[in-house]
Amino acid sequence: MEFDATSAVLASAAVVLSTIAFWPKPSSEVHPAYARYQIDMGRYREPNESAIIRNRAAPNGAPLFPSGSRAIATVYDLVWESAQKNPQARILESTGGSLSRKELASRAERVGSGLLTRVFPEFSSSSSAETPSQPRPTIALIGLDDEHKLLAEIACMTYSLPTMTVAADDGNNTALFKDANVQAAFVGGIPHSNITSIMKAIVVCSTVKSAESNEKVLTLDELSRFEGTVEHRKPTPGDTFIYTVSNGAKVLAVSHRNFISAGFGFVNTLPINFKLGSTDCIQSRHGFHASLSHALLYHTFWTGGAVRLAIEDGVLSSETTVLFADAEYLSALKNSIESFVSSSNWVGKRAFLYGLSQKQELLEEGICTKDALVDSYILKSIRKKFARNIRLIVSIDAVTSEVASYIRSVFGCQIVQAFDAIPEVFGGGFTTLVGDYSSTQHLLGVPFTTLEYKLKGTDYTDLEPRGEILLRGPIVANVSDVDGEGWLHSGQYGKLLPDGKLVLL
Repeated sequence: MEFDATSAVLASAAVVLSTIAFWPKPSSEVHPAYARYQIDMGRYREPNESAIIRNRAAPNGAPLFPSGSRAIATVYDLVWESAQKNPQARILESTGGSLSRKELASRAERVGSGLLTRVFPEFSSSSSAETPSQPRPTIALIGLDDEHKLLAEIACMTYSLPTMTVAADDGNNTALFKDANVQAAFVGGIPHSNITSIMKAIVVCSTVKSAESNEKVLTLDELSRFEGTVEHRKPTPGDTFIYTVSNGAKVLAVSHRNFISAGFGFVNTLPINFKLGSTDCIQSRHGFHASLSHALLYHTFWTGGAVRLAIEDGVLSSETTVLFADAEYLSALKNSIESFVSSSNWVGKRAFLYGLSQKQELLEEGICTKDALVDSYILKSIRKKFARNIRLIVSIDAVTSEVASYIRSVFGCQIVQAFDAIPEVFGGGFTTLVGDYSSTQHLLGVPFTTLEYKLKGTDYTDLEPRGEILLRGPIVANVSDVDGEGWLHSGQYGKLLPDGKLVLL
């Protein structure tokens, strides 16, 4: 068959027109104001719903992976893979010294083996399977400091025993313990008699033991000296890692998949130069009780970073690079700096005010740095006293613009907000962005890379669509409010801003 010039031109035109017709373009179902954020949004939507919105690091059409590695599917993988890969790396620092990952994992293994052998021998074999009539017991962690909590969690997790953290032993937690199948507890002091009566065993982590003789009461030192090792029972991603208590005393089961999705999902929203690494040391104002700080504590097992468990007298460690804090602490830090400056002579005060004003002018231009000229000659001494190496602050509640601007200017660090707005989404699921200096009280920001959401009951033609927040992803707990398509109907309402950020109403 022969083609003349006209046929060739027509064929070429057909190819060009077909390419134009099928070339991807912004969906008409998305408001024109959001056209530049089309990568974050699904191309289709249901009636009276917004498009599905994701973090742009997890574009629509791609699966939402819980972690950044196929080797990491559970918290067990985070702990034991890192203990073998970097056995001497520091993972825990306390006022009494430091523990290497190998030492921490080894001690946790002995404690877990002793607990199973002495209290739950029926589960001491790796082949021991739970049944509806005999589910695996949950272990309560009552009034523990961060060091003992971490040790107990790893000890239980190594043998697939979920844990439940309770702040205090007041004898009024019986209903919660029943819901979570709690059968034993690690306690930070003398156990309450009501707790002792309903438990198979109580492990006292302090040096004080109950005066009354009770065979149920053990000490952490006893379990730490256990000789022999019970074979590990590696959990699956869907197994419960911890139980949390939400508002209204509702017990939520957080799976290993949910937990690691919080840590990896948050870190993957950060620019590459702000991701956590082996040189980082994280510290938390109120301990690692907030869900995101809890998840990132274990994330450091994977990255090789260090952890500082306590802030002594309100002073940060000189090694701290990533801080979890609240607005109250950051405000107090600002006041401490001002008090320190006020004790200087007249020259020192004027120099600080000049340096602060110069840094705030840079901040208004979108530049947050610790390498300006005034940093070297004026602000360096302030950072040396209060937080020499801090580079990222994660606030668990809203920080005022005045305090945020002050802290950013003095330390040359970034501040992001990430707080628990929706209990069923472990770690919060949303964060403001590095470099975003617009702070409002109810700003959630953008979703983690392990979460997608949409607004229901909204008109997409509105410039700022509003509606009920529906969420889906590996970070979302499997609760009764999740529908057949995996969407959690949160019962909370939000507003989508033209720049792609979500505000809680």
